[in-house]
Amino acid sequence: MGLRQNIQILLIAASAATAQTQQQNSADPNNPANQNGGVPTLLNHGAGFDELNQGPFPTVTDKQFAQLTMYRAMLEIQLGQMAIERGTAPGVKALGHRMVADYSKWKTGLERAAGRFEIKVPSDLDAKRKATVDRLAGLTGREFDQAYVKEMMDLQNRALTITQHEAANAGFARFRNWAGLMMPTLEEHMKMTKQALQPVEEASR
Repeated sequence: MGLRQNIQILLIAASAATAQTQQQNSADPNNPANQNGGVPTLLNHGAGFDELNQGPFPTVTDKQFAQLTMYRAMLEIQLGQMAIERGTAPGVKALGHRMVADYSKWKTGLERAAGRFEIKVPSDLDAKRKATVDRLAGLTGREFDQAYVKEMMDLQNRALTITQHEAANAGFARFRNWAGLMMPTLEEHMKMTKQALQPVEEASR
């Protein structure tokens, strides 16, 4: 048997073994790849699932994305809790509930990923974002509703821009995948915000 035939046999055997492993993994419910619709999210990153990683370390852009997302998560959660307590329009309260629910999950996943990949993320709001919280905390009734929804419009626009860029350009596959998964939810956030804005503007006329 020639050398070329031996190599072909080895390649066939390796291919068969790989296919068998993939079949076993696809049937394993504990495999992170089979959770969340078969796509890994940032919540899976502590399990070491990284088959699509382009490089060994997150890039500077990836770290900036993580830091900005953490700031936004903390801000969205605080403002959302305020909307639940202070909001008068049903759409404002519903938007607050949705922001708190989604960003609490994203914040938890981001904290786990940051610890695993040694990314420094903020643990508290900076002065600029604290000022936003303080400004809305001083409002009540329709004034609060209007200020909250307008702030949400600005936050959602920035979130979509930053996350879309990360989904297309991230150097770290985990962040690229996660950003891609965030996009449909962020688009839903924008839709909810626009729906909440119309009655708030009408009520303020």
